[in-house]
Amino acid sequence: MIWMLAAALLAMLLAAAFAVRVAQREKMLRLALAAELEEAQRRFRDIAAASSDWIWETDTEGCFTYVSDKVTRFLGYAPAELIGRPACDLVPAHESDRVRELLQGLRRQHSPFTDIAHASVHKDGSLRQVVTNGVAVIGADGRLRGYRGTDRDDTAHLEDLALYRTYLQGLVAERTQQLAEANASVEASDRLFREAVGSISQGFAVYDSDDRLVVCNDAYLACYGLIRDLLVPGAAYADLLRAGVERGLFVGVHGCEQAWVEGRLNAHLHASGQAVEQELCDGRWLLMVENRTPSGYVVGNRIDITAQKNAKRLLAEARDAADAANQAKSLFLANMSHEIRTPMNAIIGLSHLCLQCDLGPRQRDYVTKVHKAATLLLGIINDILDFSKIEAGKLHIEHVSFCVDDVLANCSAMFGPMLAERGLHFEVSVAPDVPKHLLGDSLRLGQVLSNLVSNAVKFTEKGRIAVQVSCGATPPAGSTDLELVFSVSDTGIGMTQEQIARLFQVFTQADASITRKYGGTGLGLTISRQLIEMMGGKATVSSTPGEGSCFTFSVRVDRDTSLPATSPNAARRRALVVDDENLSRTALLRMLDKAGFDCQAAVSGEAALDSIRDVESPFALILMDLRMPGLDGLQTTHRIRAIPAYQGVPVIMATAADLADIQSLQAEGIDHYLFKPVRQSMLQDAIDEIFAADPQRSAAHRADPAEGLRGRRLLLVEDNEFNQQVASELLTKTGARVDVAADGRQALDALERQTYDLVLMDMQMPVMDGVTATQAIRADARFVALPVIAMTANALPEERQACLDAGMNDFLTKPITPDLLYATVAAWLPAGPAQEQAEALPSPASLESLSEAQAPVAAAGPVSIESLDLDAGLFFFKGNRALYLKLFDNFQRSQPALLAQLQQGFADGDRELAQRSAHTLRGMAGTLGAKPLADAASRLESDLKAGGDLVTASAVLMQVEQCLAMLQDEAEPVRRALQD
Repeated sequence: MIWMLAAALLAMLLAAAFAVRVAQREKMLRLALAAELEEAQRRFRDIAAASSDWIWETDTEGCFTYVSDKVTRFLGYAPAELIGRPACDLVPAHESDRVRELLQGLRRQHSPFTDIAHASVHKDGSLRQVVTNGVAVIGADGRLRGYRGTDRDDTAHLEDLALYRTYLQGLVAERTQQLAEANASVEASDRLFREAVGSISQGFAVYDSDDRLVVCNDAYLACYGLIRDLLVPGAAYADLLRAGVERGLFVGVHGCEQAWVEGRLNAHLHASGQAVEQELCDGRWLLMVENRTPSGYVVGNRIDITAQKNAKRLLAEARDAADAANQAKSLFLANMSHEIRTPMNAIIGLSHLCLQCDLGPRQRDYVTKVHKAATLLLGIINDILDFSKIEAGKLHIEHVSFCVDDVLANCSAMFGPMLAERGLHFEVSVAPDVPKHLLGDSLRLGQVLSNLVSNAVKFTEKGRIAVQVSCGATPPAGSTDLELVFSVSDTGIGMTQEQIARLFQVFTQADASITRKYGGTGLGLTISRQLIEMMGGKATVSSTPGEGSCFTFSVRVDRDTSLPATSPNAARRRALVVDDENLSRTALLRMLDKAGFDCQAAVSGEAALDSIRDVESPFALILMDLRMPGLDGLQTTHRIRAIPAYQGVPVIMATAADLADIQSLQAEGIDHYLFKPVRQSMLQDAIDEIFAADPQRSAAHRADPAEGLRGRRLLLVEDNEFNQQVASELLTKTGARVDVAADGRQALDALERQTYDLVLMDMQMPVMDGVTATQAIRADARFVALPVIAMTANALPEERQACLDAGMNDFLTKPITPDLLYATVAAWLPAGPAQEQAEALPSPASLESLSEAQAPVAAAGPVSIESLDLDAGLFFFKGNRALYLKLFDNFQRSQPALLAQLQQGFADGDRELAQRSAHTLRGMAGTLGAKPLADAASRLESDLKAGGDLVTASAVLMQVEQCLAMLQDEAEPVRRALQD
């Protein structure tokens, strides 16, 4: 019995112990589950903290039950401030009804909502644009428990996506194994993660370290519809690729399937975030971005970029079509210019020759206007041709040796006389550090500069136009590359910002009004900007209405190291610069310093005399402006030469290109004068001549190229009758002997009969064209060295190259410019017997003079003529009576119109017009020796310039009219005196 009780007691004890152990095990299990749950919740909180979006949960009524801390950064609220509040409270009033109705409709259907864009109200009252994604939370009983989702700040979604992707790389790698082993208490967190992944709008997938699919969202499945059935967890990435290739999912893999798969696998293995485009068989394009996490997982994104690709393709097709049409148009314009230039050559050439003949006043006026109009039309044609060549890609920039002074010299020669006649100051300044010898395209550089100066002249009625040249940023040591900076400034009408904005547009003028005061095609500045950009530079402009404009442009050039640097011929001497213009004075000081002088400056004649008295030893050279207030240049020179120590000191006078000024300088015995704007090369030539460093230099520089054509026998090959007449007469006037052939075959026959010094060859001719004829000439050993120069109206680069390839020596573009024709022919003429024979012939100038007046004389005989001094006039013309009579008749024909213009200025109260007319009249009268008229016009000009009253100045105007009437009355005695 006792044993039975003991057994029962033992059993009870064992049962109790077992129960305790079971309870302990259950407690441990509950603790473990609670720890796992806590860990899952902590992970969720970490996810919420690391997410670039803010995560929320709501109950069935739409009130927040959970809000992540990120909401504070987005909307300024603390999470506790939003718990229990309806989500729609954050939507502004103007959107609340729409959002509430949309969300209520989705809730009734228990449907997820994706990419709902709306505004949210920040705590400070400002609005933020967000995108909401959410899913319904369904309990185990199938009833709706609420919603979970995320809100994304759409303004920074790219940054948030990058942060979110980085976070998911680590999260997915850590959670994949845990999710497979988690129990029911962890499945809620797993569902939350999958729902978060599903809410991402882009294709998203995670592969483990063995490259097997862990998870992907619906957007990823939609990207690869043909292998959608294979995109399940555990699927190997390599198998998915091969299946896609077999089913024809990918484009561009046919014939190289294995290599393509291996390349894609290698890229996946070394995923580094590089974006790769992928084309699918249904025409869609995907942008793939894959990153491998430190734990070996791969997080991939797929973005559909089909719309962007299609838009880019359509844009490229439209651009190609536009380029093709533009090039076709440009090529048409370039080719049409050839057809236009042929008759233009005849018009310009024949009108030029006609102006050399004796014409009546009306005929000369007509022909002059025809010549000017044709020249203007040629400028427009050249602009259109340049523009079309640039657009067609057929204009090329040369890289040859040139000198900046030469470019500026051409510009000064072109505009200097015009500016002087209009009373405008033209100033040119070159910085001392600008090298003398450079490599670049001087032709195009001069074209740009001339265009800008021409514009400045067009829009400037008084004041000055200044051209400055300097070097840009200092290049590295040893580099030959150089930035050359040009600026063209004026004191003209200026421009508004609106005008500047459209300044460089094609066929656009700054003055686009119906009553246009200023002409132009609107192409010049566009061509200039394009040429500047082709030369590696850029153009800018600044302007103030009523005060003037400044155009600045830069070009890239190289130093020409093939030529030795030259040092000034003069030793370091002392020089005095006298000029009242600050910019001009500064430029002259720089040039003299570069020429080897130690310089001192004076701003007036009085200041110059003070400087001379203050120094102990005399200056070796004085460079003086002629026109200055107070003591002018001549008066100052007279006072300086009255000082014994300065009687032999050379004085160089700087003046505008005015014939009256030149005459007064020669009359005062001043032999050294320079036309403004003074350039370095001009000044150096004058210094060399004064100090006898190179006495032949100036004479050689002024040599007339037409002189080299006298006595030469030339063959002109041209089929056009007008062009034959123009070219042959231009050449014959130089004393050359010219034979004409109408085509290439006749040219070859002429070469068999006669020896020629040079051949001028047209390109397009019947029977045999110029290229074929030149090739035949070069094939004959007798004519290998015979110079052949092309003459054509086609100015395309390929036309020039065809000429050179055929063996021609040079290229002239029609219409032919006489000076360029003479210079080009003279440059290629060989020295030989023909030249020796030419030396015995009289010059064309002397032939013309003899034909018109038998021979020049030193002066006219005694003649009782009160209105002019024939001796003074003939002295200026070196005794050439025929030339003097020709200009006298021209003056007689033009003076009525000039007087009418002067009188019109007084009638309209236009002081500027009256002053310009008086200035022109003074210069013309001074040249002819009509001293009474010149004095009266000078007084009138001075009175008007000083601001005198027009009524008072009318008395001087009457004197001018009386002098003109007297000169008109004595015209016949003057003619008889010159013909005796």
